[in-house]
Amino acid sequence: MEAGSYLAVPHIFDRQFIDDARKLFEKAKKAATTKMDSKRINYFSRPVDMLELYLDYVDASQRFDFVSVNRHYEAMLSLWDQVDAMNTELVSRYPRKWYHKSFLGKFATLGKQYSTGEYSIVEPLPDRLKAMLDPYNTGQEMNYQHPDLNDEDFFEVATYSTTFEKQGLAGQRDGAIWYRHHFRIKPEHRAESIGLFVGGVEDEVNVFINGEYVGFSRGFPGSSVFDLSDGIRLEEENVLALQVVRRGKLNETGHGGIIRPSFLFAGPKRKEKAPNQNQVGRVLPGGLVDESSY
Repeated sequence: MEAGSYLAVPHIFDRQFIDDARKLFEKAKKAATTKMDSKRINYFSRPVDMLELYLDYVDASQRFDFVSVNRHYEAMLSLWDQVDAMNTELVSRYPRKWYHKSFLGKFATLGKQYSTGEYSIVEPLPDRLKAMLDPYNTGQEMNYQHPDLNDEDFFEVATYSTTFEKQGLAGQRDGAIWYRHHFRIKPEHRAESIGLFVGGVEDEVNVFINGEYVGFSRGFPGSSVFDLSDGIRLEEENVLALQVVRRGKLNETGHGGIIRPSFLFAGPKRKEKAPNQNQVGRVLPGGLVDESSY
């Protein structure tokens, strides 16, 4: 698995790694003979502290506990500030100013917004979903979004718990992958609007509910929110279809498709149906190119 990817970090540098590293640092502290030795040991143990906070952040997200996700995110920012105050040569300002907010902050903030207060999680999307590869972006012509499509023979693929690479899909560098999820709205949520929080995809996602197009969101790895209310069937089975299209070439890390936990939520109706509700990620139903999305 690609060690340079933050999505692969929890699979490579795990809790056992933290325990082993801390034992080595404790051993080093006891062996230190000068103040400078002790200072250096303190410096180089801080990335292990940051790793533990990141693993806490990931674990909380996979429990769909976004209050804790935000707490761990804020703790990561606080630790960065502490280390920067210790020695500015120990940290890069690039993560603090952009990377943390773009890659970690938006997911934490939006996830909390649509899972607490006036909103609540109706159903987490399962990690393993029915899927079909769409290498030429022709899935819409094949009606992969249609609720009556028999998806019994679609294969199952894990999403946020692992990577494309780990599942033998690293060669899926272009085109798209489709996911389908069947669900019913519980009676206690039928009076509310139903939405979808997409934690993160690589690179674009087109959203369909019961065959009706909702909208799309572009941009790796940002989170996005969609209102599904107009297409929801209150007393019948619903089919959510997501087409995730790979556009960028920064996918050598073996990722693709859905890369972060996502969920259906209930609450007040949003003003916007989707981040881009009048466009389909450059490919309209029927395979026509949507030039307005450029």
